[in-house]
Amino acid sequence: MRKKSLVIAFILPLTYVGTTMAQESITTQTIEVQSDTIYPEYEVYGKKYKEKILNPTRFRDNWFFGVGVGTTISMCEFATSNDFVKRLRPAGMISIGKWISPWGGIRLQGTMSQGYSHSNPASGINDSYHWRNYTFYGDGIFNLTNLVPGFTAEFRRFQLMALVGVGATHVGDYQEKDWYGQAGVSTKGRNLFTFHAGLIASVRLSNHWCFNLEANGTILDGSYGGIEDDNKNNGLINVFAGLVYRVKNHDGSYGFTYVQRNTETIKQLNQEINRLRAEVKADTIKGKVIDLNQHTTLISFQPGKTEIDQLQEVNVYTAAQAYNKEQCDVYISPDSVIESEEQYSQRANNIKDVLMKHYSVPADRIRIITDRKEVEEVPNCVILYIVK
Repeated sequence: MRKKSLVIAFILPLTYVGTTMAQESITTQTIEVQSDTIYPEYEVYGKKYKEKILNPTRFRDNWFFGVGVGTTISMCEFATSNDFVKRLRPAGMISIGKWISPWGGIRLQGTMSQGYSHSNPASGINDSYHWRNYTFYGDGIFNLTNLVPGFTAEFRRFQLMALVGVGATHVGDYQEKDWYGQAGVSTKGRNLFTFHAGLIASVRLSNHWCFNLEANGTILDGSYGGIEDDNKNNGLINVFAGLVYRVKNHDGSYGFTYVQRNTETIKQLNQEINRLRAEVKADTIKGKVIDLNQHTTLISFQPGKTEIDQLQEVNVYTAAQAYNKEQCDVYISPDSVIESEEQYSQRANNIKDVLMKHYSVPADRIRIITDRKEVEEVPNCVILYIVK
């Protein structure tokens, strides 16, 4: 297996460099590591990670919109007196939702369908009638494909999901019939509480599009069909076929993704650490060695990004641990010349916020500087270098 040279400086113990000024220059040290992706165990904000971790998402990520058509079957008094085929009535739906994690999400769905039933034969009337249903649901969706075998593929061609939710159905717009009163059918509009559950089979057509086949059952109270003098629950069975459009995420992905280690970034970090170590030299005044006792660590950002990558959070943790041990000032410094002052300021302040909020480092102990030379000879301090 091909191997690459990588300095001990990337994850937790690999990023912490305690530089103590000595009379001789410090030589670089490298080790041979396998080029395969490795997921070591480390701790961030008190939580231990051992395997793959998901990239952080924003509120605007993992939204979807759906539209579909299908059929509905009314399960109410005397409906079975009609032919089964006649009971299959047209239905349509639209939806909007958001995946909170690879395993679950939420959805709002609106449907319009046609109810269909039959008069009570005991009334002496033998006729069918129909009306309209307008339903609004709030659902929880659970990705069974990711829950059972686990989320292992960022792009799955087929997924099976379960849903459960509650909502409200407005029943009205009855077909005109002159026998409703005689048969005991009430045609006044009603709003009914609903509970429903079902399954969704989803086929991924592209990054944006999915084809969904959904079947769900809805429970309503006994007045659904217009006959209000019984205590039986009524219901609906809905089947929809439709398309779902998935919105592109802020990072260009179309779903949840795992953190990937960029080997080129690791190589650049390796070169930068070696350069920093090579620059550490003894500074002797009157024959006495000056011990600066600087604790340095590096933190890198994705190109054009200002948010701290989840893999880099451990470097902030390392700096916080050094502060807790030494109780000294913490400097946030550029590693080299600043190309964008605005971007550097946002990155530095994001690091400062994490140090204050998650590790209780006082604000007056954190200093953001714009030139690394300002801190090169500052004794007893913690330095976070922001690497390009």
